[in-house]
Amino acid sequence: IERPLAKLGKVDMLSVCVALIVLMITAMTFATQAHQHGGGHVDKASTVMLSGIAGLITYLVVGGLSGFFEGKLEEEEEREHEAEEEAKK
Repeated sequence: IERPLAKLGKVDMLSVCVALIVLMITAMTFATQAHQHGGGHVDKASTVMLSGIAGLITYLVVGGLSGFFEGKLEEEEEREHEAEEEAKK
């Protein structure tokens, strides 16, 4: 079981694909008969889909910014390390 899951873990954006699948299932099953005040039922599938997609976009933007700034930090640390090595010579 571990080997196939390890291979799946290497697939980029697997978490986003799983989240989209769960979002679609949730929107099409649970959100279609949402209870409303007064005892009625309303289809809230579009609300669930919009909220879920907005959350995924936020997740991807934050991850992208994190990777960008992490790369900049690593480059800066590498330059400082090289400068220290040159100063020792």
